[in-house]
Amino acid sequence: MLGEKMPPPFRTKSVEDRISQKGMTLVELVMVIALTGMLAGFVANILYYEINAYEIVTSRGQAGKNGRFALQLMSREIRQVVSADSIFQASADSLRFADINGLTINYKHTSPKLFRNGDPLADNVTAFQMTYLNDNGTQLSHPIADLTTIRTISLELTTTFGSQSVQTQISVTPRNF
Repeated sequence: MLGEKMPPPFRTKSVEDRISQKGMTLVELVMVIALTGMLAGFVANILYYEINAYEIVTSRGQAGKNGRFALQLMSREIRQVVSADSIFQASADSLRFADINGLTINYKHTSPKLFRNGDPLADNVTAFQMTYLNDNGTQLSHPIADLTTIRTISLELTTTFGSQSVQTQISVTPRNF
């Protein structure tokens, strides 16, 4: 045993040997594919929720924009009512009156649209209600017996865009009362 030669010590591959190797092993390839798949899944999940959030915000913005536009126009025109006796018809979903220019303006809600003189003013209106108040701020019940007692008109409008609904409301007192 003393005279026998010992086998060369176990030698690991150096960095230079590994670099000169061509290709990858099957284990390395599977690991790269698995890690790439997990990373792609993570990024796809984040993108999905970001796109969903964007669509929700956009839908709410569009619904709110439609409602605000309609109520701003209505409040501007209601402020221009000639006098208390120029309101010809007032119900929960419609109003007809004369403005200071002598024009008769008619608002009517027929789901899913709100109309001004027969022309669509707002689309996707899921709810619309007008409430009428007298001098004391007391709500007048429908049908209103004496239209000249109306002093304030409260408008409440709900518009929907996509899956999002936005409720908008405003109270208007005509200037000439």
